[in-house]
Amino acid sequence: MRKTVRRVVAWGLAMGLAAVFGIVGAARAEIAPNAYFLPSQGVVGQELTLVGTGFPLDAEVLVSTDDRDQPSPAGQTNRVGNFAVSFTVPALAPGPQMAFITVEDVEWTVQFTVVASDASSPPDAGDAAGALWFEPPAGTVGQELQLIGLGFPADTDVSVTTSASPAPTLVGKSGSNGSFTLPFTVPDLAPGQHQVDVTVGSVTGSLWFLVLSGDPGSADFTVHFDPDAATAGQQIWVEVTGLAPDVEVYLRVFGQPAPLTLVGNATDVGTMRAPWTVPDLPPGKYRVEVASESGVGRFDLTVVAAEDPAPSPAPSDSAFPVPSAGETPAPTAAPQLAASGTPDLGALAPWGLTALAAVAIVTAYRLHFRAKG
Repeated sequence: MRKTVRRVVAWGLAMGLAAVFGIVGAARAEIAPNAYFLPSQGVVGQELTLVGTGFPLDAEVLVSTDDRDQPSPAGQTNRVGNFAVSFTVPALAPGPQMAFITVEDVEWTVQFTVVASDASSPPDAGDAAGALWFEPPAGTVGQELQLIGLGFPADTDVSVTTSASPAPTLVGKSGSNGSFTLPFTVPDLAPGQHQVDVTVGSVTGSLWFLVLSGDPGSADFTVHFDPDAATAGQQIWVEVTGLAPDVEVYLRVFGQPAPLTLVGNATDVGTMRAPWTVPDLPPGKYRVEVASESGVGRFDLTVVAAEDPAPSPAPSDSAFPVPSAGETPAPTAAPQLAASGTPDLGALAPWGLTALAAVAIVTAYRLHFRAKG
């Protein structure tokens, strides 16, 4: 009898502690490192911002552009493992290049692009405008966004006009390499997409930004990519639920120099399913920003190499019909595996706590039995 009790106690402790500490380990594992450049390209000598998340806390950030060289200190992570440090584009050949990041025992690589620059022939009125985008791509009235431009005339005033302010408003000046990162305050406009025209000397460009009706982080819709791993150029489905009825839905890849793109409209029951072509991106994991008037959410998408096994093809539109008004989707069983394919330790929490409670009960009973004896 005593052996049986001891075995029950040992089993309860093992199961309880494994479940509880397993959950803590799983929670930590979800915070995976990630890094990207803003903007993701520049000419030699241009200053970019290198942003990182999910790295060791309060640690030195070392960066190099050759994994054979000793990396140089670039900054420090904060108390939650994030950083934003300056990075000057080195004298490398035009085209894709890699930066190597080391934070304590974590190593990470991130791609940037060196853009060819010909100072002898700056853009003129007949040239197309350079690249323009906002970071973040949407905001509420009064919120400050960053207007980023590449490939414009150097050392020239930058002015903007919107429907709320049709007269040109000076917001700053381009740098010696024709790039700029300038503050832009969202004007008092109705929620939805609005155009802003940017003038730099004789060159004019335009782009769209999204005015939100609420907190930028308040988006409570869910997004599913079908498939969630695809090659560059492949068409996939974007499925969104929990939207407000009849709103427009926009999308872009986070950290890439591109504005939001309209992908579709929600139905009268707040769902959307629309095709989207994966941009020309190198293999890796990306965060895709999906936005509507109610907010912006970020969701994971994996880009795989073309030579890898072909991902599952996008299903036909009839395979996943959009629910009609009044129709409630059938409930699905709780998943038994986490997204990584490992057991869902969160589902074991009740069993772990039950096991610990059983240990406490058995221990109390034994003490009581001894006291009586």
